[in-house]
Amino acid sequence: MAKLSLGNNRRKKGPNKFVIIFLIIILIAIGFLGVKFYSINGAIENKLISLTYTISYEDEIYFIRVLKEKRKVYIVKAENNSTFTNNFQTFDNQNLKEATDIFLRQFSIASERNYYINLSTMMKEEIIHKLKGNRMDIEGFFDALKYRNSSFLDFFQLNNILKTIEKYDRETNLTLGALNVFLKGFSNYAITDYRTLDLKGYFDEPVIVKTHDGLTIERNYIDNEIFEYIKRIVE
Repeated sequence: MAKLSLGNNRRKKGPNKFVIIFLIIILIAIGFLGVKFYSINGAIENKLISLTYTISYEDEIYFIRVLKEKRKVYIVKAENNSTFTNNFQTFDNQNLKEATDIFLRQFSIASERNYYINLSTMMKEEIIHKLKGNRMDIEGFFDALKYRNSSFLDFFQLNNILKTIEKYDRETNLTLGALNVFLKGFSNYAITDYRTLDLKGYFDEPVIVKTHDGLTIERNYIDNEIFEYIKRIVE
Protein backbone atom coordinates (compact mmCIF):
# COMPACT_ATOMS: atom_id res chain seq x y z
CA MET A 1 0.00 0.00 0.00
CA ALA A 2 1.32 3.40 -0.92
CA LYS A 3 2.15 5.65 2.03
CA LEU A 4 0.41 8.96 2.21
CA SER A 5 2.75 11.88 2.80
CA LEU A 6 0.88 14.40 4.89
CA GLY A 7 3.75 16.91 4.87
CA ASN A 8 3.97 19.66 7.45
CA ASN A 9 0.48 21.00 8.01
CA ARG A 10 1.56 23.48 10.70
CA ARG A 11 1.15 27.12 9.82
CA LYS A 12 4.29 29.14 9.67
CA LYS A 13 4.42 31.62 12.51
CA GLY A 14 4.34 35.30 11.60
CA PRO A 15 6.23 38.02 13.44
CA ASN A 16 5.72 37.97 17.17
CA LYS A 17 2.99 40.43 18.15
CA PHE A 18 5.20 41.82 20.91
CA VAL A 19 7.87 42.63 18.32
CA ILE A 20 5.29 44.47 16.23
CA ILE A 21 4.08 46.46 19.24
CA PHE A 22 7.67 47.29 20.15
CA LEU A 23 8.39 48.52 16.60
CA ILE A 24 5.24 50.65 16.62
CA ILE A 25 6.30 52.23 19.93
CA ILE A 26 9.77 52.93 18.51
CA LEU A 27 8.29 54.57 15.41
CA ILE A 28 5.96 56.72 17.53
CA ALA A 29 8.88 57.76 19.74
CA ILE A 30 11.01 58.65 16.71
CA GLY A 31 8.15 60.65 15.26
CA PHE A 32 7.63 62.46 18.55
CA LEU A 33 11.33 63.28 18.83
CA GLY A 34 11.40 64.50 15.23
CA VAL A 35 8.41 66.80 15.74
CA LYS A 36 9.90 68.21 18.94
CA PHE A 37 13.30 68.72 17.37
CA TYR A 38 11.99 70.57 14.33
CA SER A 39 9.45 72.60 16.31
CA ILE A 40 12.22 73.98 18.56
CA ASN A 41 14.86 74.45 15.87
CA GLY A 42 12.29 75.85 13.47
CA ALA A 43 11.08 78.50 15.95
CA ILE A 44 11.23 82.15 14.86
CA GLU A 45 13.96 82.90 17.43
CA ASN A 46 16.41 80.71 15.48
CA LYS A 47 16.05 83.03 12.48
CA LEU A 48 16.82 86.23 14.39
CA ILE A 49 20.23 87.90 14.34
CA SER A 50 20.25 89.60 17.75
CA LEU A 51 18.44 88.80 20.98
CA THR A 52 18.75 90.36 24.42
CA TYR A 53 18.07 88.52 27.67
CA THR A 54 17.84 90.65 30.83
CA ILE A 55 18.31 88.79 34.10
CA SER A 56 17.76 90.39 37.49
CA TYR A 57 19.51 88.73 40.44
CA GLU A 58 19.52 90.32 43.90
CA ASP A 59 20.87 93.87 43.39
CA GLU A 60 22.41 93.19 40.00
CA ILE A 61 21.12 93.23 36.44
CA TYR A 62 22.73 91.24 33.62
CA PHE A 63 22.12 92.26 30.02
CA ILE A 64 22.99 89.27 27.83
CA ARG A 65 23.33 89.80 24.10
CA VAL A 66 23.30 86.77 21.77
CA LEU A 67 24.50 87.74 18.29
CA LYS A 68 24.07 85.03 15.67
CA GLU A 69 26.07 86.53 12.79
CA LYS A 70 29.04 87.48 14.97
CA ARG A 71 28.72 84.22 16.92
CA LYS A 72 29.26 86.16 20.14
CA VAL A 73 27.67 86.48 23.55
CA TYR A 74 28.11 89.66 25.61
CA ILE A 75 27.19 89.77 29.31
CA VAL A 76 27.00 93.33 30.64
CA LYS A 77 26.56 93.71 34.38
CA ALA A 78 25.09 96.71 36.19
CA GLU A 79 24.05 97.44 39.75
CA ASN A 80 20.39 98.13 40.40
CA ASN A 81 19.74 101.91 40.39
CA SER A 82 22.73 102.50 38.11
CA THR A 83 22.33 105.94 36.53
CA PHE A 84 23.80 107.35 33.32
CA THR A 85 25.22 110.80 33.91
CA ASN A 86 24.40 112.13 30.43
CA ASN A 87 20.62 111.94 30.86
CA PHE A 88 20.13 110.47 34.37
CA GLN A 89 18.24 107.44 33.08
CA THR A 90 18.30 104.72 35.71
CA PHE A 91 18.08 100.93 35.70
CA ASP A 92 15.33 99.54 37.92
CA ASN A 93 15.20 95.80 38.54
CA GLN A 94 11.47 96.09 39.21
CA ASN A 95 10.92 96.98 35.55
CA LEU A 96 13.21 94.88 33.35
CA LYS A 97 11.50 95.90 30.13
CA GLU A 98 12.22 99.57 30.77
CA ALA A 99 15.75 98.74 31.96
CA THR A 100 16.36 96.86 28.70
CA ASP A 101 15.03 99.73 26.62
CA ILE A 102 17.37 102.14 28.45
CA PHE A 103 20.31 99.77 27.95
CA LEU A 104 19.70 99.47 24.20
CA ARG A 105 19.25 103.22 23.73
CA GLN A 106 22.32 104.15 25.75
CA PHE A 107 24.51 101.71 23.84
CA SER A 108 22.89 102.57 20.48
CA ILE A 109 22.29 98.91 19.64
CA ALA A 110 19.33 97.04 18.21
CA SER A 111 17.65 93.87 19.41
CA GLU A 112 15.03 91.92 17.50
CA ARG A 113 13.55 90.28 20.61
CA ASN A 114 13.97 90.94 24.33
CA TYR A 115 13.35 88.51 27.18
CA TYR A 116 13.19 89.06 30.93
CA ILE A 117 13.93 86.76 33.88
CA ASN A 118 13.80 87.52 37.61
CA LEU A 119 16.33 85.01 38.89
CA SER A 120 15.72 83.95 42.48
CA THR A 121 18.17 81.97 44.59
CA MET A 122 16.01 78.84 44.42
CA MET A 123 15.60 79.12 40.64
CA LYS A 124 19.34 79.63 40.20
CA GLU A 125 20.26 76.60 42.28
CA GLU A 126 17.68 74.37 40.59
CA ILE A 127 18.93 75.32 37.13
CA ILE A 128 22.56 74.76 38.18
CA HIS A 129 21.56 71.32 39.43
CA LYS A 130 19.82 70.50 36.12
CA LEU A 131 22.93 71.63 34.20
CA LYS A 132 25.14 69.54 36.53
CA GLY A 133 27.08 72.57 37.74
CA ASN A 134 29.23 72.57 40.86
CA ARG A 135 29.04 76.05 42.38
CA MET A 136 25.76 77.50 43.62
CA ASP A 137 26.65 81.21 43.39
CA ILE A 138 25.95 83.48 40.40
CA GLU A 139 29.38 82.71 38.91
CA GLY A 140 28.50 79.02 39.14
CA PHE A 141 25.24 79.74 37.33
CA PHE A 142 27.02 81.27 34.34
CA ASP A 143 29.74 78.61 34.42
CA ALA A 144 27.06 75.89 34.27
CA LEU A 145 25.63 77.57 31.16
CA LYS A 146 29.06 77.78 29.53
CA TYR A 147 30.22 74.24 30.22
CA ARG A 148 27.03 72.19 29.96
CA ASN A 149 27.00 69.13 27.70
CA SER A 150 24.79 69.77 24.66
CA SER A 151 23.31 66.99 22.53
CA PHE A 152 20.56 66.06 20.07
CA LEU A 153 18.23 65.44 23.02
CA ASP A 154 18.59 68.97 24.39
CA PHE A 155 14.87 69.63 24.07
CA PHE A 156 14.19 67.42 27.12
CA GLN A 157 16.50 69.67 29.14
CA LEU A 158 14.97 72.77 27.54
CA ASN A 159 11.50 71.82 28.71
CA ASN A 160 12.71 71.12 32.24
CA ILE A 161 14.62 74.40 32.50
CA LEU A 162 11.75 76.46 31.09
CA LYS A 163 9.33 74.86 33.55
CA THR A 164 11.69 75.75 36.39
CA ILE A 165 11.94 79.38 35.23
CA GLU A 166 8.16 79.68 34.86
CA LYS A 167 7.64 78.08 38.28
CA TYR A 168 9.64 80.80 40.05
CA ASP A 169 9.00 83.72 37.68
CA ARG A 170 5.44 83.79 36.39
CA GLU A 171 6.02 87.10 34.63
CA THR A 172 8.82 85.89 32.37
CA ASN A 173 8.19 86.08 28.64
CA LEU A 174 10.84 83.50 27.81
CA THR A 175 9.86 80.92 25.17
CA LEU A 176 11.23 77.50 24.34
CA GLY A 177 12.76 78.82 21.11
CA ALA A 178 14.38 81.76 22.92
CA LEU A 179 15.80 79.45 25.59
CA ASN A 180 17.20 77.19 22.87
CA VAL A 181 19.04 80.13 21.25
CA PHE A 182 20.26 81.25 24.69
CA LEU A 183 21.77 77.88 25.61
CA LYS A 184 23.23 77.33 22.14
CA GLY A 185 24.89 80.74 22.34
CA PHE A 186 26.62 79.81 25.60
CA SER A 187 27.70 76.44 24.18
CA ASN A 188 28.90 77.53 20.75
CA TYR A 189 29.74 81.25 20.69
CA ALA A 190 32.65 83.33 21.99
CA ILE A 191 31.68 84.88 25.33
CA THR A 192 32.77 88.23 26.77
CA ASP A 193 31.36 88.32 30.26
CA TYR A 194 30.77 90.77 33.11
CA ARG A 195 34.35 90.55 34.35
CA THR A 196 35.19 92.69 31.32
CA LEU A 197 31.79 94.34 30.84
CA ASP A 198 31.01 95.65 34.33
CA LEU A 199 29.25 99.05 34.35
CA LYS A 200 30.90 100.26 37.53
CA GLY A 201 30.01 103.51 39.20
CA TYR A 202 32.16 106.47 40.17
CA PHE A 203 31.82 105.56 43.85
CA ASP A 204 32.03 102.36 45.86
CA GLU A 205 28.76 103.13 47.62
CA PRO A 206 25.46 104.45 46.17
CA VAL A 207 24.82 108.18 46.41
CA ILE A 208 21.80 109.12 48.53
CA VAL A 209 19.65 111.67 46.72
CA LYS A 210 16.79 113.62 48.29
CA THR A 211 13.80 114.40 46.09
CA HIS A 212 11.57 117.48 46.23
CA ASP A 213 9.01 115.35 48.05
CA GLY A 214 11.48 114.69 50.85
CA LEU A 215 12.06 111.10 49.80
CA THR A 216 15.54 109.57 49.61
CA ILE A 217 16.66 107.39 46.71
CA GLU A 218 19.91 105.59 45.94
CA ARG A 219 21.83 106.21 42.75
CA ASN A 220 24.92 104.47 41.37
CA TYR A 221 26.32 106.97 38.89
CA ILE A 222 28.02 105.06 36.08
CA ASP A 223 31.64 105.94 35.36
CA ASN A 224 31.50 107.51 31.90
CA GLU A 225 34.92 106.21 30.84
CA ILE A 226 33.90 102.65 31.67
CA PHE A 227 30.61 103.16 29.84
CA GLU A 228 32.40 104.36 26.68
CA TYR A 229 34.87 101.49 26.89
CA ILE A 230 32.07 98.88 27.11
CA LYS A 231 30.08 100.64 24.41
CA ARG A 232 32.95 100.24 21.94
CA ILE A 233 33.06 96.50 22.65
CA VAL A 234 29.36 95.70 22.33
CA GLU A 235 28.62 97.89 19.31
